[in-house]
Amino acid sequence: MLVIEIDYSGLKQIREDAAITRDSLLTEEEMEESREAENAGGPEMDSAVKKIQQSPGEADRDAGVKPKTGADSLYRRILLMLLDGQPINDVVRENHLMPAVVADAINEAFFDEIGDSVVECDGDEIRVVEDYREDMIQALGEISL
Repeated sequence: MLVIEIDYSGLKQIREDAAITRDSLLTEEEMEESREAENAGGPEMDSAVKKIQQSPGEADRDAGVKPKTGADSLYRRILLMLLDGQPINDVVRENHLMPAVVADAINEAFFDEIGDSVVECDGDEIRVVEDYREDMIQALGEISL
């Protein structure tokens, strides 16, 4: 039997590098809009942003609880839209997210429950893996996303 070990210790650095890349691609106007949105979000938004930037273990320790993932409710909203067949490109773009990062966060959240990737990302398009649609809907109540 083949055993695969996954080392999550590099996730924080990957997220930091992705944030730097994202910021370098934003125009000054988009950066200002992002800052305004963060300020308008208050403490809840600050907490969500901090949670996304941390590795899963760090977010859990800071919160004093053990959620299954460090992703925030924006990913849950995107996932619900995907499951409902709604387009997500505007939400992803407006929140300055990278589709591959969104797909990875969703897949990470469901991995313990389902044991496989539940969404696929092809460029800018994220799709639900249809074989897991029902399993995802059932597991949503148990998944922190």
